[in-house]
Amino acid sequence: EKLGHTITLKHLISQISGLFRQSPCDGLSCVNYTTSDILAALKNLYLIHPTSIQGSYSNLAYALVGNILSEYLAGNFCSNLYQNLIKPMGMKFTGCYLDNLANQSYTAAVPYSQDHKQYPNYEDLGWEMPAGGLFSTMNDMVEFMAQFFAAIPGTFDTGINGDKFVTSPQLLRDMLLPVFMNPDMNSGFGSPWEMNMLSGHLLKGKGGNTDGFAADLQMIPEMRLGIIAMTNYEIDASIFTLGTLEILLPVFKAWILTEKLEYKPVYPNGFSAKSYAGDYYFLTEVVFSIKYEVINGNDWLFLYAPMSYGGRYGSLTWMNGSSTNNIFVFNNWQQMSESCWDITLLTIDGD
Repeated sequence: EKLGHTITLKHLISQISGLFRQSPCDGLSCVNYTTSDILAALKNLYLIHPTSIQGSYSNLAYALVGNILSEYLAGNFCSNLYQNLIKPMGMKFTGCYLDNLANQSYTAAVPYSQDHKQYPNYEDLGWEMPAGGLFSTMNDMVEFMAQFFAAIPGTFDTGINGDKFVTSPQLLRDMLLPVFMNPDMNSGFGSPWEMNMLSGHLLKGKGGNTDGFAADLQMIPEMRLGIIAMTNYEIDASIFTLGTLEILLPVFKAWILTEKLEYKPVYPNGFSAKSYAGDYYFLTEVVFSIKYEVINGNDWLFLYAPMSYGGRYGSLTWMNGSSTNNIFVFNNWQQMSESCWDITLLTIDGD
């Protein structure tokens, strides 16, 4: 309020709120704090930067989202998380506290510090628990990641049909979109992912650590490719995920090209892919051609064009046989093909 900015839940989960990294708790321990206590303390603080102008990670932002939502829902954050997400996804060994898993055949890992000493207890984050107080397993996190894989249509089967989505596929796809990109255009934030470019692909990931534990998840949902690392040791777990992807991604991309298993194109209802095949003209000059091919039972359109015509798609006509038609929507189709370049693997001949 002091800077004249309104902070929304979207700002909080996208890490562009401008809030401090840690919550304003005495001694960094938020045990026995309430949301009212935190909000009262925030009134005396300033943002570290204006909202929406820069991305900066904040545990406080995540904790606010979890605790504020619990104010409007019956039950607390953990119970709602379990009933609405964890249980429907079949994550049998995931929860806020180990007590919730007492009836399961579950053995928690022993936490160790960087000097190889065992922590006597599991860390209690108190009010800040939504920012890092969940226990889980590798198998459960795979179930979680598969939700995002299945939300993007493709030829790879994830075993998730329409009845197994815990929320709408559109919402899952929206969560994968970048919200803020840093000036280098190689890193940024989504809702809630941290994003980084690797070999031409935008990774969606999230990592973190607490006393004696560290975890990291990195994925490329369009390729059905993801890596998860968990360790009971205070270490940056991304050294495992990113290091593995640097080795695996080129091999995986080569396999996709060899097997012609790119991805199944998704067209609007009633769309005839074959009808768009032909030569496209700017005035009297052919600027590109579209060829039609059936691969693995799917209709594919392949674009062949010199790069020098990239900015001249505004007034094009379509030639197919003896008919000529104005294509008013082609600019939208061209934008879609550019945004999905690494996904559809369209081919370009020319400069």
